[in-house]
Amino acid sequence: MKRRFKLKIKGESPRSLFLAFVLAKFRCDIYIYDFSRNPYSKKDYQIFFFSNSLKDLLSKYDIWKEIEDISYGYTSLLVKDNLLSEQLLLRSEDSSKKHLNNIGWTARYSDVKSLLINKLISFNNVHFVLKNQLIDEDLIFDYEFNFKSYY
Repeated sequence: MKRRFKLKIKGESPRSLFLAFVLAKFRCDIYIYDFSRNPYSKKDYQIFFFSNSLKDLLSKYDIWKEIEDISYGYTSLLVKDNLLSEQLLLRSEDSSKKHLNNIGWTARYSDVKSLLINKLISFNNVHFVLKNQLIDEDLIFDYEFNFKSYY
């Protein structure tokens, strides 16, 4: 019998949860550390931005259809550099023909996080380790991924 990899993912951002989702499909044992379902987290009121490349990746793993229902596309984006006093306007007509309507997508951070958590709960090889929860010290991981918040 082939040994399964044990992977530790520290953090609960949508990108760490998406990584857990993808790796869980490869039948790895996933341990998500520092997990908290605090509904009053400052991060949960923020906006999560998706590029069309991320949209394509989410589509590949059959998650985009559900995220599309909770997201909003945008057709233009103004990028300003206050130091150089320059700006750049990106428009949907500047993007590839594959993504004619939108150059990107936005969704509430908490909505994306909740959707991914609900998907991960259905996997029997994904384990949530709550903040301050005692864990088995003998557990040895093959790989560890750390996602730090910078806000």
